[in-house]
Amino acid sequence: MAYTFREFRKSPHAVKPHYLVIGHPVSHSLSPLMHQTALDYYGINAHYFAVDLEPDEVNDFIAWCNRDEFKGCNITIPYKETFLEVVDEIDSYAEMIGVINTIVKSGNQLLGYNTDAFGFLMGLEPWSDELDLTR
Repeated sequence: MAYTFREFRKSPHAVKPHYLVIGHPVSHSLSPLMHQTALDYYGINAHYFAVDLEPDEVNDFIAWCNRDEFKGCNITIPYKETFLEVVDEIDSYAEMIGVINTIVKSGNQLLGYNTDAFGFLMGLEPWSDELDLTR
């Protein structure tokens, strides 16, 4: 189940520690199941939700990222480029590719990452002797 951003803001989950996957649409995402399982396994007191973010809600969501309860999010289409300019720092993959798919909140800073590239390259690792993965 995915919340709309308006629904999530009004839910009891909004005032508790949370991570999100945002996109439009986002109801197809398996991230909530996968990441909630990891949070539970590691005993992290937070919940993970899918939030369908309408284009006219992007500025409201940027402000939402400053809330103490917001811990971070994964980003899917169509917002991977949009949030690149919002974060305080980006990793080398994000800089090289020009998109982010993850925001991590660290203190008062928002850090942007692209984990898609790393995940893709790790899948090629068994063939690294045959491929030049340094490009």
